[in-house]
Amino acid sequence: MLLTQLASKVKFIFGSANQKSSSIIVGLLISIMGFLLHWNLELKLERFGVFQQYNVLFDADPNVVLHSFTNLGDEPNIDLYYMRQLAHPNVPTFFAAPIRVLSKGLTIVSPGKFDDTKYLHRQCALVIVPLMAALYYWIVYRLFLRLTLSLLLASLFTLLALVSFTQLLFGSIPELFAINNLAIALAYLLFLVSKDGRERQCFMAWTAVGMFATGVTITNLVPMAILFWLSEIYQHRGVWISIARVVGWAALVLALTFALQDIMLGATGLKRPSLSHEFDWIQTFGTKNAKNAVKKFFTFPEVVVNSIIAPEPKQIPNAFAMQMNPSARYAFKFSFDHLDQKSWHNAFFSVRNLIGMVLLLLLLLPIRQLAREDRSLFLLSWGSGLVVFYNMIFHSLWGSDRFLYSQHWHTPLVFLGALLVATKLHVSWQRCGLVAAVIGVTAINNWTVGRTLLEALSAR
Repeated sequence: MLLTQLASKVKFIFGSANQKSSSIIVGLLISIMGFLLHWNLELKLERFGVFQQYNVLFDADPNVVLHSFTNLGDEPNIDLYYMRQLAHPNVPTFFAAPIRVLSKGLTIVSPGKFDDTKYLHRQCALVIVPLMAALYYWIVYRLFLRLTLSLLLASLFTLLALVSFTQLLFGSIPELFAINNLAIALAYLLFLVSKDGRERQCFMAWTAVGMFATGVTITNLVPMAILFWLSEIYQHRGVWISIARVVGWAALVLALTFALQDIMLGATGLKRPSLSHEFDWIQTFGTKNAKNAVKKFFTFPEVVVNSIIAPEPKQIPNAFAMQMNPSARYAFKFSFDHLDQKSWHNAFFSVRNLIGMVLLLLLLLPIRQLAREDRSLFLLSWGSGLVVFYNMIFHSLWGSDRFLYSQHWHTPLVFLGALLVATKLHVSWQRCGLVAAVIGVTAINNWTVGRTLLEALSAR
């Protein structure tokens, strides 16, 4: 009897250790696999010259972002748009400065091997987004384990996040969207990790994540503020007290963000454009979509579906790129947004838009059940809905191609999907079988679409 009890205790202890080590190994394997996939695809797109011009891939500007990943203002005739403006205040600080330090170290360690510093900087910059995507898989994998999903189910949902078209694409091009997605995932994990943590340490962690998110893209402050506010509500603080704390936190994050930018600008000798110049640009860019804003909002469910399982994109004239460089290789760009070619009726009642409406409604189903079972997940579910709704409103006004911003609602969608499966399917094989089937269909579809896209690029 004593030996049986001892054996059971030993099995329990070593079983837990084995399970923990297994979870780490699986998470690392998914992250490494994701990094290699994205890096390989990115290098292929680099060989095609896609990163040399504007807007080829759904209005993305990798040509400009690459410069902000490498340049600190010491290279002439370079567009320093992402360094000087308010919208992306600290991208060079977070990425260009470390690349310069790494490059300097490499030239010291291996003199003569890295004489072409410009080439070295660019190659280092090309690693950034695949690395951020790999880190995202690790964070979102830990998030799913925090939901007490099984190791297999957490792995499957992480793979579903990976094979979604938005992640496959934006994890493979030097743009800021995959980094924004990582920041949002960090906030989700922080919400669950900090719910029973020490107040001062949690506040410092929220401030650090907020600085990173807003330093990359200033509008990230909104989803960060939503999630921080709900974490305050979870601590049983009153509505007005929690709102006051969020306002104070947001003001601190903005102050620290722009203080860091000012330090970098002072070190490089660059000057930020005037506020009037910035607001004129925002007004011009933001108001040009106002006439189609309502139509864009009610057809947003289609964009949500496209971000997961893509249709074949259309090739439309790339007027801006040709205006900036008449000898640019690609006179076309890929797009999912062609509302001007559809009537209100056809756009609203399209199959993909109707599927998107059903999907969004299904994703909200667990909220009522979670209100009785887990207050933290109930609040985080509401937060996910608010983040998606905010993006529906904001990107009905801002941006020409809504799919370009799909990384901003990717984590909320996958998170709500995981909760839906976990709460509505109670048999393990049903959960895993459903998610595996969705992964298979999504991966095959997106691989086919991606191959078509690459063939069109290579033919030019």
